[in-house]
Amino acid sequence: MKPLHEPMIAGRPSLSPKNNVLGRIKSGEGLCNNFSCEALYREKHPEVTREIAVMHFIPLSAAQCFPSAVEQNELHSLKNLKAIESDKFNSTQLDAFRDEWTEFLKSPANTVSRQMILREADRLEAKYQTLLVQ
Repeated sequence: MKPLHEPMIAGRPSLSPKNNVLGRIKSGEGLCNNFSCEALYREKHPEVTREIAVMHFIPLSAAQCFPSAVEQNELHSLKNLKAIESDKFNSTQLDAFRDEWTEFLKSPANTVSRQMILREADRLEAKYQTLLVQ
């Protein structure tokens, strides 16, 4: 399935799905500097006026790691776009958040269901709520 658009990772085009998926998550994949992601988020959240970075909360690589559980186009939905304040972009809390997704993505593909991915997203959202713009 072709994604809705070519996602951007820290200002550069995304890497091929054939490249190291977990390495891309660890290095910050999911942070969306692509104009359309931030524009979509800001359109639906006009009350957010400060400088933010928009990210895919469930990483884009989840669709590559677990193709039977989640589709690429779901990950580009407004529901999966979350904002963090720019000053938290390089925080240890964001690193810890990424590390938790990296560990989850190491699970064997045939053992992870859609419900498990959504449950992990809910758990991480509750744990890292102070990282996200409310």
